[in-house]
Amino acid sequence: MLESGQNYQYIRIMLEKRLNRPRVAGHQQYQLTLSPCTEEYWEFVRVLRTDPRVLHGFITQTDITPEQQRKYMQAHWQDYFIALVNGQPAGFVGSVDGDIRVCTHPDYQGQGVGSFMVTELMRRFPRSFAKIKIDNEASKRLFEACGFIPSFVIYEKPGSI
Repeated sequence: MLESGQNYQYIRIMLEKRLNRPRVAGHQQYQLTLSPCTEEYWEFVRVLRTDPRVLHGFITQTDITPEQQRKYMQAHWQDYFIALVNGQPAGFVGSVDGDIRVCTHPDYQGQGVGSFMVTELMRRFPRSFAKIKIDNEASKRLFEACGFIPSFVIYEKPGSI
């Protein structure tokens, strides 16, 4: 478990979406760190979690009030981390009861932030797993790229949840 203020760091080169392209002069280097989800980041998590551009990817889609977020994070902040790109929040990752919760801000998608978050999370919570909506192709690609394999499918009757 991380104490408040501890960061983990990773540096990579941005390569225009495709990592197999050769480095080209002019591509900027950026610093990617993983920080504990302390209170200063709780509103970032809430706003990103309810962003219409990413909301479709979550199993449960609901509005979250600041008060609901505060209560939830008071109980679970030690299970969550924030990815920072050059010091700016770029996504969150957590493992609550072994279930991975991950979201990359749309401005940082396709740049390795999600893979970094999942890889680092698994170092801390190696028994974690991912529940993914059957039509969430981005999450399938992310978790498969991080070495996960599908193990079962849950069928539900529409409107039952």
